Amino acid sequence: MNCITLTDLYGKAFTFHLDSRSHSVRGNLFAQVLCVKGESPSHEVPSGDLCTLEERAALRKAFVALGYEDEDFLLVRSGGELLPEDLLEVIEVIDPLVVVALDENAAHDVCSAFGISFPKYGVLHPQCKRRFVAVDGFEASLKSESMKRVSWNQLKAAGRTKEFA
Repeated sequence: MNCITLTDLYGKAFTFHLDSRSHSVRGNLFAQVLCVKGESPSHEVPSGDLCTLEERAALRKAFVALGYEDEDFLLVRSGGELLPEDLLEVIEVIDPLVVVALDENAAHDVCSAFGISFPKYGVLHPQCKRRFVAVDGFEASLKSESMKRVSWNQLKAAGRTKEFA
């Protein structure tokens, strides 16, 4: 059975079904921000989660600073058994205002799902009535102040605007 795991930045969990496949979900299905993570989880990731506690806190802090509510986040891991059409289905079901690819692998997977070419990092790409922004290695950026600044500048493109508020 193909299982897709989504999680908010608090780890709330429930299950839903797309077609005949079961999907594990953590978080708010009405989230305005869907973060897609393509890299393998680090050894510091708690069992059953998609990111480290440090990464979760940094994402929460960044998106709150960009004008989103504290519970407006979901995470999904792309790649593996999650085919591009499955990722597109998840994006359509969640229907977020913005999709953020947190690393190069995730950006490739989202581009495949949307049927677009690879984007420039930190540039807003309107797709399917929502915005798409790719970040170059969010988790890796937490280890260096200069890399954090680069990631922050790239994430700014995902900020709330009057057009999408």
